[in-house]
Order: sequence, then structure tokens, then C-alpha cells
Amino acid sequence: MFRKSTHTIVVLFLLLGFTLFSSGHRSGDARDYIGGDAVVLPYAEGEILVKFVKGVSVAAVNQIASRNSMVVKKYFRVLSKRSGHNYVLLSSGSSTEQMLSAINRDPAVVVASPNYRRDFRSTPNDPYYDYQWALHNTGQTGGTLDADIDASEAWHYSKGGSDVIVAVIDTGIDYNHTDLQSNMWTNAAEAAGTAGVDDDGNGYIDDIYGIDPAGVDGLTPDTDPMGVHSHGTHVGGTIGAVGDNSIGVSGVNWTVSLMALKMFDDAGGSGYDDFSIECIEYAIDQKANYGQNVVAINASWGGAGYNALLEDAIEAAGDVGIVFCAAAGNDGTDNDTLPHYPSSYDLDSIIAVTSTDHDDAFAGHNYGAATVDIGAPGVNILSTVPGAYVPAAGDIFYDDMESGSGLWSHGGTGDVWGITSDLETYFWDMSYGNFWSDSPAAGYGHNTDTWLATASDIDLSGYAGQTVYLGFDGGFQLDYFITNDTAHVDISNDGGSTWTTLAALETLYSGYGYYYMKHVYEVPDAYKTTQFRFRFHITTDDTDYNYLGYRNKGWIIDNVGIGTAITYGYEYMSGTSMATPHVAGTVALIAEAYPAESMKSWIYRILLNADPLVALDGLCVTGGRLNAWYALRADAPTVFEI
Repeated sequence: MFRKSTHTIVVLFLLLGFTLFSSGHRSGDARDYIGGDAVVLPYAEGEILVKFVKGVSVAAVNQIASRNSMVVKKYFRVLSKRSGHNYVLLSSGSSTEQMLSAINRDPAVVVASPNYRRDFRSTPNDPYYDYQWALHNTGQTGGTLDADIDASEAWHYSKGGSDVIVAVIDTGIDYNHTDLQSNMWTNAAEAAGTAGVDDDGNGYIDDIYGIDPAGVDGLTPDTDPMGVHSHGTHVGGTIGAVGDNSIGVSGVNWTVSLMALKMFDDAGGSGYDDFSIECIEYAIDQKANYGQNVVAINASWGGAGYNALLEDAIEAAGDVGIVFCAAAGNDGTDNDTLPHYPSSYDLDSIIAVTSTDHDDAFAGHNYGAATVDIGAPGVNILSTVPGAYVPAAGDIFYDDMESGSGLWSHGGTGDVWGITSDLETYFWDMSYGNFWSDSPAAGYGHNTDTWLATASDIDLSGYAGQTVYLGFDGGFQLDYFITNDTAHVDISNDGGSTWTTLAALETLYSGYGYYYMKHVYEVPDAYKTTQFRFRFHITTDDTDYNYLGYRNKGWIIDNVGIGTAITYGYEYMSGTSMATPHVAGTVALIAEAYPAESMKSWIYRILLNADPLVALDGLCVTGGRLNAWYALRADAPTVFEI
């Protein structure tokens, strides 16, 4: 890019197309508004509006039109009579650009213009769009009017296209999400091929949506990039949640193809460089050898530690025309002094992104006058998250814990399980009302072995072949370090005679923590019997390793259910991870509108047309925030490299 290369002198000539609403177009200015074939043109093709010199008669107007293979489609009688100029709408079988070029050579013409289409809005009907301040900021979140990327204006030029692919290297994407499903990239050869066979010969079996070098546990790779952790699905939704489908939110692109490349395990923890390099390789291979139009990679991750191999992989992606959009990081540090990779690699194909808020203020994340390129909205961004089972009334089993204890039994050594409404200090985001606790309003005891179990059998025998979920809301706080305190979710297929651990929660939290979250687990087929039961089982030892002598609170449980339905949701998230996909999405809009332009031209459209912000002055190369509209409406920059 133009930020720091020492071996390349880049000279840019940028002619900004700021004549969107001008009435005068000479010498083929209309070319500014003709992008790729898939772009919806903002004027009527084959028509122009013309104002003639005073004294040019209607007969002369008809002669001029005929001489240029045009006809008068409409005569503006009132305007012509009042001004003395004749005003007409001409039509032709030629293109608007050709018509303008021909008519503007005639000395009888004062001015000619395309017959622009004016929309009262370019706004999707997605019900949560009004909450997406980053796309169109009306002050709806208490922010500043127009502190956004001007997406609604940009959509007059391009709303995206399924022929453009953005690779999302992240925690995977929930490709079944109702707001993402039709915008997911699929490997046609594998989708139509034989299960268990590498149908396209690329070294991966059944890589229908992408690949998963991390696997579920960070150890065992597979080719199913399903997003269990929410991060990657959120990023994907910002780039390309289906727009104008009356569902949820809209992405920067209403239509696009999202390639899911999973480099983090399902817990969102392990994501090594070899995983990311393999994902980048996959995107390169699909573009270079399989004809897939991958235009951008979104990398909303990073950290310290220079890795020359990762840098080489990103450079190789740039060599085949893939823009690498990288998050600058969330540490509040100067990347010029403390590099953050991959955003700090000195490569022309990288756009490094910091974040702004709904007032166009700097969000306090990483910055760098020489190493961070641009800002984009990254605070309280609403987007898609993976589908999950949410317990609700009418499910196979459901208890909101508000109606008493009749559905439950409890017991064991030291049993004091009970229903309480005490929020038990330290638990965050606890829903109000009643919930079960292993030690209501007190710290839990030593040497206990207690359980809360369903009091009656639950018949799951009719659900063979279906996915059945066990879900609940829970807060969890046990002693940390070397204690043997545990919390398990156990299940039984014989009415509670024998129990098997379905989930051991202490392995998720390493003991101590202030956690309240939703838990969802699949019930194995072997347990779909007429005598299914489940229980919450907690054990403690005689050791205290707690903070400042406070006794930890144990386990609180609410909203428990068993069911089969998945709910696809939306959440707010913040960080440069959320800013970066706004840029990657804009690259895709530009690539759709201007497919003949180079990768560098796409990048310069973005960087040279940023909205300058006082808040970003000196904090990034452009000193500005992304403006998708300006990037799309500008003339193509001419780039000379020496």
C-alpha cells in the first residue's frame, strides 16, 4: 500500500468523481457511473436530458436528434416556454455515454445529462437495520449524524454480487444461519460430489464451505468450518449478511460469497500461524487454480511476534490479487513502536484497520501513524451470531425456575440446593427472578457431593435421528488453582440408575470465575430413551483457594430446557475485529463494481477517499474513517510504479 514501502515509488493521480448530482456532463463524464455489468446504474440507459441554446426551435431540435440517431421522447413544455430554452428527453439505441459524447459536440446544446434515477432511499428492509449505526448513522444510538461509512449511498452503485468472494479466516461461520445461508460460498465440486471423496483433487475431502485446520479442539483438523464460537459469524455478518430479506441485519454487501476458513478451535482459543497460513494457501489455490474470484481476506485477529512465513503467505495472496484486511488490535498501543501482526507487515496488499465509535471518535484501540491505514466503525456493532438452542415454553422439557420445585429432586452429601432470587454477588448478567443454587445466598461448603436432577423420566424415544439439545443458563464460581472442586452435567438413559458425564464445566473455566452464560449440549443417540434424565452435579474438597477469604458461590442455574429448535441470533460486539469487516466488505463492493481494476486500485479507492477525522489525525496513515460511497463514486486512481 502507500504507507511505508521503501523500494517502490507510487505516484497517484486521483480525480474524485464528486459530480454525482451535477446537471452538466461533457466528454463522457457518465463513465464515472458505469461499474461492472452487475452494478445497478443510477440513470436510465439510452436516455439523456438536453437543454438547447435560446432560439433553437423545436424543429431544429428534432433535426439534431435525428442526425445523431436519437428521438425526442419527451418535451418539457412549461420549462421551455418560461426560459426560452428548449428542454427535451432524448432516447436512442446507443449507450448513454455514447449519446452524451455525440450531443455535447453540437454547438446548439447548452448542457446534457444522464437521466438519473433518484431513489428516496437505498435502505434494506431488514428489521434490525436501524440499529446498524455504522452503515447509516441518524443518531439512533445517541451518536453523531453521518458518523458512518455511507453504506446507504454506496448501495446506489453496488450492493455486491455472488461472483465476488471474501475469505473469512476466523473461528468459522455458522453457514446455516438464516441471514447468511444464501451468501455462503460453496465448493461446487464437493457439494455435488461423493461424500468422503476429494472430488476436486485439491487435497481436502468434503470442503464444501471451506476448511478447518484448527478442528474442534485445536488438535484435529477437518473440513467443516462451522462457527460455534460467535466471533467469525459476527465478522461474516458485517461483510455479508443478506440484505433486504426482511430478516435480521444487512451486511455491507447485500449479496456476496463468504468463504469460511477456520483457524481457531471451538473455544476460540487456539489459532496458530500454521493454521492461518494453511487458510491463506487455500484461498490462493481456489483463486489461482480453480477460478474462484476471491478478492479479499478478512483477518480480525493478531498479536506480537514476527513470522516471516506468515508474511510470505500474505504476500503470495497479494500477488494473485487478494486484498488482506487486518485488524490493528485492541491493546491501545502504538503499532509503530510495538508491531501487531499480521496488520504490521510491510506489504502493499494489507489494509490495517483501527476503530471509531458512533461519534466518529477514536475508540482507543491500536493506532499507528505509519503502520495503521484507516479507521472504521468498531464499537457496538450489531451482527449475526451462531444459531443456538434457546430453552422456551413448549419444548420437550422446560422450566424457567419461577414456578416452584416440582420438576426437580436433589440430594447428596452436604445438600442445600434450593430456589432463590438472591443474585449472589459476583455473578454477571444474571437474569432476574428465581433460579436454583447449590448454596443459596452463601458460599458453598467443604467436602460436598450434591446434585439437582429431574424428578421424572423424560421420553426422548421418538427423537431418533433428530438433534436434541439440553440447554440452560448458568453462573459458575468455584475455587481456583489446585482444588478438586468440580461441576458436571450428567445424563442417564435408565431413569437415574446410572449416570454419564455430558459436560465437565471446570475444564471450561479452570475453576474460579465470575461467569453467567448460556450452555447448550447435544444429547447422544444412545440416551434418547423413554427414561432419559439429567442432573447438575457439584463436588468440593476441603481446600480453600479463594480471593481475600471470600467463599465462592458455586453454581446457579436458570431457564433449563430440552428441545430441537435452533434460534439464529444477533449480538453487539466491539473492537478492531468489528471494524475490519466493514473494510473487507467495501473491497467486495468495489471489486463487484470495478472488476477490471487492479487490487491496488481497489485499495487506493478506499484509502484515498477516507473521511478525514480530527480524532484520527496522526493516528493512522489516512487520518480518516472508511467511506464506502466516496470509494465507489471516485474515478479510478492511476498508479505508476517505478
